[in-house]
Amino acid sequence: MNSYQEWIAVFHGPFHEALAVQATLGAHGITGFIPNETMKVVDPFITGGSAMGGVVLVHFSEFETAQEILEQTESPIEPTAEDEVDEVDGLEELGLTVQWCFFVPIIGWAAGVFFGLRYYTHARHRQQRPRRHAITLGFWLLQGILLVISLVGIFCLWA
Repeated sequence: MNSYQEWIAVFHGPFHEALAVQATLGAHGITGFIPNETMKVVDPFITGGSAMGGVVLVHFSEFETAQEILEQTESPIEPTAEDEVDEVDGLEELGLTVQWCFFVPIIGWAAGVFFGLRYYTHARHRQQRPRRHAITLGFWLLQGILLVISLVGIFCLWA
């Protein structure tokens, strides 16, 4: 039997949670293994697939014990009020991306429309709006209008 086949996935999820699960299992004496762990820290995109995802593998002989430990253990990552602030900060960064896409004609406007749509779908359900929310929506609308005008102009030149 191949040594890699002796390992079974006990957790799939975000990389930071995979590290917490690995530590929890280690505290109970079970060796957890995260494939490409070092590479994901150095360059998360070099391993392909889910760049920010992580898988924790355990030896097949310890699989049932590991599952029991993880079921009995509370979630290693408990949401806090600070997490809500981090999500708002993430939306602010996405908003800045939308705003900066304005300055790159056509391709940037298309990217701005895409990122603006992502921004809007996340921001509309929040009670606390990110800073410069109205400015981001204005840039998003303007990029959409400029993109449509540009594409119509290009198609008219080809006709």
